[in-house]
Amino acid sequence: MITSATNDLYYSACLYIDHQILQRGSGFTNHSSLLYPQIDPVLPNNTVYASPFKQWNYDTSVSGSNVPTGVYINNIFCQKGISGLKIDYMNGRVILSGGSQYQNLRVSGNYSVKDFNIYPTTKSNEELIYETKYELRPSYNKSLSGVAKNSLVVPGIFITSINFSNEPFEFGGTMETTANVHCVILADSIDQLNAVGNILMDQKSSYFPVLSKTPLNYYGDFKSGNYNYLEYIGNPVSPGLAYIADADFYKISDKNFSDKYPDLKFGMSDLEIKLMRLPNKSII
Repeated sequence: MITSATNDLYYSACLYIDHQILQRGSGFTNHSSLLYPQIDPVLPNNTVYASPFKQWNYDTSVSGSNVPTGVYINNIFCQKGISGLKIDYMNGRVILSGGSQYQNLRVSGNYSVKDFNIYPTTKSNEELIYETKYELRPSYNKSLSGVAKNSLVVPGIFITSINFSNEPFEFGGTMETTANVHCVILADSIDQLNAVGNILMDQKSSYFPVLSKTPLNYYGDFKSGNYNYLEYIGNPVSPGLAYIADADFYKISDKNFSDKYPDLKFGMSDLEIKLMRLPNKSII
């Protein structure tokens, strides 16, 4: 089935938020570290090496960010594609398409870690605040193991679409589609929370392109080439641009959450996004 306009709008909003935090907020930290063997039952015929950090930035348009194109294996730099090497940017790890011959290697890399991981989600506020287990990202490479694939590492922003609605906009069938996008923000300091909240709040009255594709494949690597957000948005789907009509940010104080995660601060942001479209245009 083809993608829907509402799905395109939602995932395009996630990419836009990610880019704005990385570029406008310089929301990344460059790191170098060893990568450690990791077992992934979903990839039984591959060898995986993971870093102590996730997610890695993969947007090459972000100034000063180190987007890896390969890793060092036994002190020799190996580009992606050699020995089936793939980079799983979302989980901060590399994948080699081979078995025992790729085990017990010394693997290291240079990469940029996002200050805020981006998690598209369908979970409610209650699930995210009271029922979800988080792992706080270390401030330096102190772990002698890679972070688990399924770990929810914070600081992070959990983005969900609350609802969508259509209202007639003009004669000829043009509709104004409104999407309410909700962000739950987990930060490791009040200053960091204020900084990212300000970036989100400042998106009011801005535009972003609506895309009908995502840049990463099943492995968390690029579908093709690399990913430069400013080049990637060059071919938006019709009608092309979504408009952020309203954006707000508010900090939350909750004793139960603070007792459970004393090193975390959390807040929320709501974006009202509008898109003009012709949903009933005939296809001949």
